[in-house]
Amino acid sequence: SFFRNQMEEVKDQRAEAMKYLESKKILKLFDILGAKLVKNKPERPNEFLLSELEKILEAKTMNAPVTLFSESDIEVMFSIFDITNRGYVTQTQYAKGSP
Repeated sequence: SFFRNQMEEVKDQRAEAMKYLESKKILKLFDILGAKLVKNKPERPNEFLLSELEKILEAKTMNAPVTLFSESDIEVMFSIFDITNRGYVTQTQYAKGSP
């Protein structure tokens, strides 16, 4: 029937779109950008996104990884777990994910 054919065409288009998004890693990019938006809550989100895209392009040209957290973010998180200021966390702390 006409309706069934239309539904199949929509499914095919959706599958094709998802395949494209996955192959170009666009979903991962959206995840990273969305998380950065929520984390930073910029007053001017469009400018923020443009700036983040420029940073991602720069990182890619330097073969550097694209990450959600900055070096200072990681240092802060590490200091939360390293409550005795030893410069390391125990294997138990690592496994539990708590200080």
